[in-house]
Amino acid sequence: MAQNETQGNKNATKASALEPSLIFEKMATPANTNHLTNPENKKLCFLVGSNMAAHYTLRHTIQALADLGIPCEIFLTDIKAKGPVMREKLSRPEVRNFAFFDKIMINHGYQYLEDRPMLLDDHGDLLGDVMYTPNQLAKFFSDKGVPVTVEKIDDIHAPEFIERIRNDDRIARTYNIRSMPILSPELIKAFENKTSFNSIPSQIVNCHPGDVILYPGTNIAFWARMNGYGQNTWTLHVMEEGVDTGPFLDRTSRALKPGKTLMQDMCSMAPNAAAMIINDAQLLFQTHTVRTPIPQNQRPGFNKRPKENYTYATHDEYFKAFHRDIRDVDPHSFLPATVEDYTGGLTSELSMGLHHILAKNGLEWQIKFIDEYFETYGYHCPQFNRHENPDHYFLNVPPAPEQRKIMEPAANHTPPPAP
Repeated sequence: MAQNETQGNKNATKASALEPSLIFEKMATPANTNHLTNPENKKLCFLVGSNMAAHYTLRHTIQALADLGIPCEIFLTDIKAKGPVMREKLSRPEVRNFAFFDKIMINHGYQYLEDRPMLLDDHGDLLGDVMYTPNQLAKFFSDKGVPVTVEKIDDIHAPEFIERIRNDDRIARTYNIRSMPILSPELIKAFENKTSFNSIPSQIVNCHPGDVILYPGTNIAFWARMNGYGQNTWTLHVMEEGVDTGPFLDRTSRALKPGKTLMQDMCSMAPNAAAMIINDAQLLFQTHTVRTPIPQNQRPGFNKRPKENYTYATHDEYFKAFHRDIRDVDPHSFLPATVEDYTGGLTSELSMGLHHILAKNGLEWQIKFIDEYFETYGYHCPQFNRHENPDHYFLNVPPAPEQRKIMEPAANHTPPPAP
């Protein structure tokens, strides 16, 4: 095994059989939890993108680090198209379709859960195999005396946000977890202009969803499948002004499983990605040291780095992927899998209410997407056409709990005996 490389979590357990490589996995409690000292009350910051893999990774990470008493500040971000080239890429129907389902829980399910009591065990602790929203995690740990805060940032490159970061001397280290905007040099420098323990310079560390040498850029899950790459790899590296060029810290891999969707590929790496961040942060807070970053040109395989970074696929490339059975997401299995992750099942009132909300919004999007695809390309999308009955493409919307209560008495009604 190469230096600093992390093996996958062998103790992970599955919560459901619906989408085995997507479902939330319980991660083992991190070892070596003693000797944590934080006399200056330093904190960790997280830039977290609006996507499922980032939020799965964050959930694992925050529980492990907050359990150690480490203050955490979470900044929720979203990608915004700047310039005509990026606007065109993000406007492609295929890109918009994946992004919708990647955010459906965040945009349409989080408020529903946050308006209801958290799911906890008999001792009032977090359930190990259940997902929680960032706001739920923040409230849980803050109530226990560990400062965990969440804030949505509309523009991380706004001058006032950069100035705020530049003047915050409590930041010991920052982790970028699939926060999609390319960070400006000014923002990177703002995170770096302070010191942590033993005068160690603060750094911003990127959790890149791919092998950063072989697959720099974005849309990595798609290109790894298209190129026949056999490993699902994420990399931890220090950020610098170049895109995905910073020095190497850690890497984690697991085999790509045949037949899985790109959404499954991304989310299944959350426990492994979190383990890299947890190990890195623990080292800083427990020993007041950090690993020495390794320049990428000193890593094996650097000569194979592509000349250009990967980016969003074109319509023709998505069409080729479809005919190779490379699928981005399967809403029919993805939505119930997500419901089970966040509620621990599918039959409780909480589960049924969440499933209704997600399916209702998902169906509305599917109808809009079919029309948008046809208007853009002049024919229906292949996912729609491949069904003998095209209606099978569309999601079924289960009734909401209050609708079930109205329907069940009528269904179970036994007529009185005849006189």
